[in-house]
Amino acid sequence: RRHTTKEALATYQAAINAGFENINIDLIYGLKGENLDNWERNLTKISELKPASACLYYLRLKIGTADYSRYIKHPEEFPTEDQLLLMHIMTFEFMEQSGYKQEMVDWFIRDSKYFHVYQQHNWQKTDEVELLGLGASAYSYINGVQYYNFNDIDHYGKTVRNGKLPIWKGEKLESTDERMRRTLMLGLKSKLFRHDFARVYGIDVVDTFQGTMCRLCDLGLLDVQRDYIELTYLGKLFADEVGK
Repeated sequence: RRHTTKEALATYQAAINAGFENINIDLIYGLKGENLDNWERNLTKISELKPASACLYYLRLKIGTADYSRYIKHPEEFPTEDQLLLMHIMTFEFMEQSGYKQEMVDWFIRDSKYFHVYQQHNWQKTDEVELLGLGASAYSYINGVQYYNFNDIDHYGKTVRNGKLPIWKGEKLESTDERMRRTLMLGLKSKLFRHDFARVYGIDVVDTFQGTMCRLCDLGLLDVQRDYIELTYLGKLFADEVGK
């Protein structure tokens, strides 16, 4: 992100002054030069600002990005895996102590009235409700097709002005098995209700993936209840690994 801390705080205050109540703050940890002390300062600032919600997630180093290239050349400039895991744990613990409830793995809300319906559709009802993403880098899921818009804002705008769809790439989920796996993978980021899964696919999610469920339960990563399945505290710490 190219904005400064001062600019971010000024924008937050401007939104408050304009009368917005449901404001979300996004923060990424694991950036170049970051350590446990400055991440703690970030968390402390959130507790002072008291936004309605906060999305706090760690940096994913993707091949082809500037951060990835820098990491390959100078890994010492980035937090170690142990430090990153500690930041992950710090986030969970600090947000709970600050009065926030963890609704998704990386999303914390201060009051249930601030719950974003989008979040529920994006994670819990992923194959029931179609999702249309607008804007650069947004993704959509419509009629079994998941597609992504161009990341570059100028390219996105130029394509739209030319009357074309600003789609970078897409993928058609051909089989029911693919769709069920997608629903399970995304649903575990939150809480997957078994009756929702059964209503869409006509089969219970635990019966469908019984072997996987048993392994995850044995590892202490998954909690299976009569009405729902969700990650345990340990499971949430390794949510991306569980999803794979």
